[in-house]
Amino acid sequence: MSEKKNLENKEGYYILSLKHSHKEDFYIPFWGPDNAGYYLNIEAAGIYSEEDIQNNFQTDDGTLPISVKLANDLTITRNCNGKIVKNIPNCKAVWEILEVKMNIKYNNLERR
Repeated sequence: MSEKKNLENKEGYYILSLKHSHKEDFYIPFWGPDNAGYYLNIEAAGIYSEEDIQNNFQTDDGTLPISVKLANDLTITRNCNGKIVKNIPNCKAVWEILEVKMNIKYNNLERR
């Protein structure tokens, strides 16, 4: 995994955790760097290569790799307790773009 500098021009992928995205959540969590933890702020999230996605990660219905560019396009910037953070909103408009849906039975997002 590479360093995060100039995210707007960075290539690679963020991995969204669909199974940890519930209807009542305001934001969709990202996987952390080195497959460690979940983060709502894109600036704390890990960036993964195409090779990482293909060889090392579970890319099942519970996860969704998205390009750095798409992730940056979907984020909103907000003030959280005096700190500026960037999150992807957990809302129907974003679900449409990501081609995911809410699974009412399990109360989490899943691929369509």
